Amino acid sequence: MYHLTFSITEADYIEFNMHFLTSRTSKIFFRVTRIVFLPLTILLTLSHLLFAEEIRIVPLILSVILILGLTVGLKPFFLLFNKLMIKLLKKQGKLPFYNSVQLRFDEDSYTETTERAESKIKYTTLEKIAEGRSAIYLYTGAAEANIIPYRAFENAEHKNYFMAFINSKKS
Repeated sequence: MYHLTFSITEADYIEFNMHFLTSRTSKIFFRVTRIVFLPLTILLTLSHLLFAEEIRIVPLILSVILILGLTVGLKPFFLLFNKLMIKLLKKQGKLPFYNSVQLRFDEDSYTETTERAESKIKYTTLEKIAEGRSAIYLYTGAAEANIIPYRAFENAEHKNYFMAFINSKKS
């Protein structure tokens, strides 16, 4: 029915992770992290200040940085960590995405073919279909999705037909 061939770039993968940060799963993760680790970090810092025989500056500074990070900067930290991980994995030749992707959409499922494997995914396993700034995401898990960049489509009309098709399969 539909056949798409495209490549995934680092920018596509980073954009997916930015999109994931706005998801319900991500919001729950950040909320739980703040609820659990922020009070714990504050208690440890206060106990150090109140009960330590001598106050050590380095642990105190690290605690303050951790507290600020937990209250202000989880999302930027996550994005920075993600970019650093991509660079590290690229050096090791183990990128978490494939350069060449073919997706073939049939009646009951779609097949993803990459340079390493072929996977058949039933439409019933799709958890969510989302549109980002530069791609469509077919979520097969809370933090796992097939990325389909808009450039994989001939034009906006082709993308709109595909969205109608894939949404009809999910319901």
